[in-house]
Amino acid sequence: MPLNTTIHQALQTIRRTLPAAAAELKLDLGELSAHWTQTMDHKLLPRMTPDFPLVAAICGGGSAGKSTLFNSLMGASVSPVGGRAGLNRRVLVGAHEDQLSHPTFMQALEQTFGATAQALENPGQLLTPGNPMLSPNPMLPEKIVLLDTPDIDTGSKGRYTNRDMARQSLEVADMFIYIFTNATYNNRDNTDFIARMLTGIGARPCYLVYRVYPGFSDEEVVSHARTVALNLYGASFKKHLLGIYRADEDNAVAAGRKPITLQPVMDQKESLPTALAQLDVLALRQQLLGSMLSDSLDMEDVCKTIEKEKVTSIVWVPTLASRLVNYENLKDYNLSSLKKMHCGGGASLPDLIKAIRDKLGCTYYNGYGGTEG
Repeated sequence: MPLNTTIHQALQTIRRTLPAAAAELKLDLGELSAHWTQTMDHKLLPRMTPDFPLVAAICGGGSAGKSTLFNSLMGASVSPVGGRAGLNRRVLVGAHEDQLSHPTFMQALEQTFGATAQALENPGQLLTPGNPMLSPNPMLPEKIVLLDTPDIDTGSKGRYTNRDMARQSLEVADMFIYIFTNATYNNRDNTDFIARMLTGIGARPCYLVYRVYPGFSDEEVVSHARTVALNLYGASFKKHLLGIYRADEDNAVAAGRKPITLQPVMDQKESLPTALAQLDVLALRQQLLGSMLSDSLDMEDVCKTIEKEKVTSIVWVPTLASRLVNYENLKDYNLSSLKKMHCGGGASLPDLIKAIRDKLGCTYYNGYGGTEG
């Protein structure tokens, strides 16, 4: 039996039995239960169907070259390009025509954006706000869907026009391609926004594309790209960074007269389209599902449940333990009933163990046997 089928069946069993078990035990989980079941129904289970495509969102700031990159990967000029930031106001979905009739994928798309995607009739439709648009392309691999996402920094004084759409694009995506320039590589406002999204909807891995001056060395490109990765993921960026590409500045490319040329740097050898096609989608999705399932637990709801039900023991993973002890409103709750915390599935660092003992006063047990050795 294929592994993704096994996981899908296991998730279905959990989805079916857990609410019933909570009811049998008379546990009033309230909003926590509703949030969890919604995550299972609309985010986890659909992705484990065998033919669900790999979804890659192209993200970045204004005039970074998102639509130019999208057009290049599509092999056609379907998304408007130009020098004005914030030109496009909708998400454009590019996919093989078979995927655009895939019921599970289309339902996931509609559920995430809260609107039915419409067929793109002319590029001018993308210049005004509205529903996501669909652009079929028989040249794209059947298992890959691309999202051209409106820029994430159009606006001012903390009010950004397109960030809801950017969040939705990241939420429906399995991974993303972040494109940036020399002027924006250390723009913390952009990367902090994405970083916040990745801690709430599951950590997506990414490729980085650097639009750079031709005179920059590969070492400089890697150095700046690592700054971006560090801002996105923190110290653990290496396990999330899929690859780095440079795109040397070219006026003809910026004007939309020719496609962007990407050169792999660091240890990357394959072209970006080849790298996307060769991704181990199952392994990537398993990691994503674990992260999404963890992030579906709201720490406010967790604290309320522990306090209300007088929970004495909890079993979970170190990432969730870390989120609990670092929860900003932790002191607002009486968690004195919690006496034991059992963690497995990952290494527990000494600082985490100390924080649990200091802040919660409970005994910490670190389990071994799966991935901790």
